[in-house]
Amino acid sequence: MKFKKPLLFLCLLAFNSLLYAENNVDHSYDPLLKTFITNIKRLPDAAYQQQLNNQGYWKNFVSKNGQWMVSFNEENQKPHYAVGTPVLMNVNATPFSVANEFIANQLSEFRIPVKDLVYRNTATNQKYHYVHFNQQYNGLEVLWASALIKMTLDNRVMQFGLDVYDDINISTTPALNSIAASNAASNGVAGITKVSTPVLKVLPVPSFHKNIYHLVYEIVVSNKNNENVPAEYYTLVDANTGDILYRQNNVNHIAVNVTGTVYPTQPYNPTAAEPFRNLKVLCSGSNYYTDSTGYADLTGALSNAATLYLEGKWAKVQTAGVTPSFSATLAAGTNNMSFDTHANIKEMSAYQSVQEIHDYYKTIGTVLSLNSIMDFALTTNIDVSGSCNAFYNGSSINFFDLGGGCNPSSEVGDVLYHEYGHGINGHVYNHFGGNFGNGALNEGYADTWANGLTEDPVLGIGFYSGDPNGYIRRYDINKKIYPQDLVGEVHADGEIIAGAWWDVGLNFGNFQSREALFFETFAATLTAANGSEGQLYQDVLIEAITNDDNDGNLNNGTPNYCAITSAFALHGITLNAAVLGLNNTTPLFITSASPVTLSATANSLPGGNFIAHYQLNQSTGTWISTPMTNVGGINYEAVLPSVANGNIVLYYFDVIDQCGMPVVAMPPQASNTNPNIPYNILVGYSQYSINDFDANGGTWTTGAPGDNATIGLWEIATPEGTFINPSDPSTVVQPDAQVTPGGSLCAVTNHLAGSAPGNYDVDNGKTTLISPSFDLTGHINPAFSYYRWYTNDQFAAAILDYWRVAISNDNGSTWVPVENTQTADHSWRRNAFRVSDYITPSNQVKVRFVAEDTPPGGWVEALVDDFVLWDEVPSGITENESALSVSVYPNPANDVINIKWNKVKSNDFTIALVDELGREIYMYRENNSNAGLKSRTIDTSTFPSGIYLLRIADDNTTYTQKVNIIK
Repeated sequence: MKFKKPLLFLCLLAFNSLLYAENNVDHSYDPLLKTFITNIKRLPDAAYQQQLNNQGYWKNFVSKNGQWMVSFNEENQKPHYAVGTPVLMNVNATPFSVANEFIANQLSEFRIPVKDLVYRNTATNQKYHYVHFNQQYNGLEVLWASALIKMTLDNRVMQFGLDVYDDINISTTPALNSIAASNAASNGVAGITKVSTPVLKVLPVPSFHKNIYHLVYEIVVSNKNNENVPAEYYTLVDANTGDILYRQNNVNHIAVNVTGTVYPTQPYNPTAAEPFRNLKVLCSGSNYYTDSTGYADLTGALSNAATLYLEGKWAKVQTAGVTPSFSATLAAGTNNMSFDTHANIKEMSAYQSVQEIHDYYKTIGTVLSLNSIMDFALTTNIDVSGSCNAFYNGSSINFFDLGGGCNPSSEVGDVLYHEYGHGINGHVYNHFGGNFGNGALNEGYADTWANGLTEDPVLGIGFYSGDPNGYIRRYDINKKIYPQDLVGEVHADGEIIAGAWWDVGLNFGNFQSREALFFETFAATLTAANGSEGQLYQDVLIEAITNDDNDGNLNNGTPNYCAITSAFALHGITLNAAVLGLNNTTPLFITSASPVTLSATANSLPGGNFIAHYQLNQSTGTWISTPMTNVGGINYEAVLPSVANGNIVLYYFDVIDQCGMPVVAMPPQASNTNPNIPYNILVGYSQYSINDFDANGGTWTTGAPGDNATIGLWEIATPEGTFINPSDPSTVVQPDAQVTPGGSLCAVTNHLAGSAPGNYDVDNGKTTLISPSFDLTGHINPAFSYYRWYTNDQFAAAILDYWRVAISNDNGSTWVPVENTQTADHSWRRNAFRVSDYITPSNQVKVRFVAEDTPPGGWVEALVDDFVLWDEVPSGITENESALSVSVYPNPANDVINIKWNKVKSNDFTIALVDELGREIYMYRENNSNAGLKSRTIDTSTFPSGIYLLRIADDNTTYTQKVNIIK
């Protein structure tokens, strides 16, 4: 017999969003969640990245293998990822053998703990083999430790990453037993339903340029809260102290809202009836399944009695554990049947939505030959107790009923697509031996599966009851940007990466091409602890452009490089200066120079150009741009037109990619609308005096009429560091060191650290610091420079507070602004300006510094040091007039630098060594020194590798020379 049964059902296509942790649509914070990542907005330390770039093992690798760009893991000093010119290996070997050969022959200097590496698997997509290793220490897994060797299908290694650790030295015997650890993990968790067996592991916790290693118990605590929302808290308990170091919720939730019957799009649109495909029909003890039209051929069945279930190949719908079904006696011929009276709209909507997202995945899954990985009946639970939610728990998708201002989440297709997307994420990563452990990436990728199917930037229309225009998320407006929009909540933070992928689709003009590229990146199984999104999202960008590449070599760009990088850049995800190895090597001052040369280094410029931008004196004019020329190796220069003595050259660098778009700026934010201060060179100037707040200084005034800050007032003191995490100096708010070599004092807005960054910062108003009075009437063309530190962006009221600098020529009666900015800079940065660009020099010149905390209040810290008065070198005085026949050796140097010179005049002189950040790391002064042959030896054994500026100065002139220190 043949029976044709188009099984009709009303379905809706709506939104697919999820809540990763017990959460409502407002992304409320779950106080049980915790991460050991203390600075979620952390950016690479450009100076330290450059120092690591200069290490011998990396230079040796690049010298053998050509142009590579690298982002170093700043805790283990090894490449987090390095990508560049492909290295041809044995074409006939297996990927595993190639990886081992590459590690042994190419990475032998990288201190890899080879004996601790555990081969995980080899994942392969259409272009690459990914050979993954994990790490163990004394038989225990090291969490989030991994090594990757990535190669083209013809065995050319073009990328590797070494997040492995060779300095672990801890006991693996816990002080706490497993019962105590379980109790610690369960503390504060209500409604516990299950606690897993504790497993010992090793956790590296990032600190400043190192890791603190903890022996931990890994425990999963399952519970349901008072709204019946389940959670599975993955918890890491310190095995010696019982402290909770990490907790995340492995249950993925969604909030949705739908009423009425089934709709093809969302509940505020007209209803429609659709056939049920892939539905199970039980007849004569055998299962039959309907096709795409709802038709099933039961030819050969021995009975005309059949039972139809709201269950099929890809979905098993249940309400309170029961699958809707009905029995029928079938007549010969076609039997037209409907589930309408045997299941409700919520159940039928969910069933149909699973069919749509499953079939969509199968079209994309072919990219990695994994189109059958979701071919199973996923349990789909309807009317789970509660409201405004839905979740995926690793084995089922679950939807809440009407209530709380939300429609039944099962009626919103987007909601289901999103939850099913979590299932795709987990199953594919598991197939490749990985774990989709980062909450924000999981949320963003689930949204990407949803809008890949719908090709609609708006997710969740129909979510709210009584609000036909309400939605959960959208990606065409108010784009989320890293790091400013990172808040530490997985749904909000996931919008950053999902937005980047959405904009890739727009740039491609084809969302299915975007989805294919998106899915290709899954073979890398990228993940990281919650709080590590900055590095993780950049890893995704690298995967996107390498999988778009067609020859295994990023240095010549990729077919869609512009479309990809410009989309990610809209969300603050770029190849930054640290990755490209950019470093400013231009001196801070030039006694006499015409023309002026700006110099920098760049390890990698994938298809781009290195550009210098400059102007003279006040930073108010038009920037002039000029390309940097490669002058050998990684060294670049831009020679400016003739610059007369008495000018200050302001400049910054950026990289313009092959698409004509800026990739990075150095210094950071120098090209923003509200810019950071640029670099500067004093041309034809000599130092006249210095106020370093130590041995050299004057009478500074702290406080002024109108000051109203209640705490954090200016003082001259030794600063104490304040940190978001006191054990991690990378989370610095106020530094614990000043600028002057050998000094200890500076001007600081309350030097005390206290127990938290907000204890002694500037609060509830402004505080003023005023310099001594200077008589500049006898000077030719005076200028001031100073180092300053300013933080305003590490709390709730980020970037609302102003830093102001002004100058006066009437002893402070009137003031002219020099700086007026809300842009923070977490470093000692030098600013320099000519006095005459702002005021007429007089005998009553003062400079004023104001730090201000404006409502609603944030963490504001400011510091000033090494305030220098300069004057233009008189005409006719040349650079080497007082320092002839200078000999500096060896250069490059290692442990010492020897200096010999013929001093022409009898006067005071100084010798200084300045590092690449402009800091004087060595200073020697000799007063009333006689003329004649002089010599000096500088001990450089403790100085890091890098390019330094040697400066010999007397009352009139200065001699400068670059010195390279190599360890």
